[in-house]
Amino acid sequence: MQEFALQVQEVKFGLLLKTFAIFYKMLNRNFIGYEIQEKYIEIAKWRLMQVDLELTFKA
Repeated sequence: MQEFALQVQEVKFGLLLKTFAIFYKMLNRNFIGYEIQEKYIEIAKWRLMQVDLELTFKA
């Protein structure tokens, strides 16, 4: 059986709405973020999708 490991450079609380998540995504780094309120998770998902689109069109 193969084992897979995710290398995580940073773990931040309240990360998803901060610029850290976008910064790490643009640098192609792994990250884990936590958010308590559901509405902020949805906003963060939208922001990260925008970064994905920008990176796709720049490539």
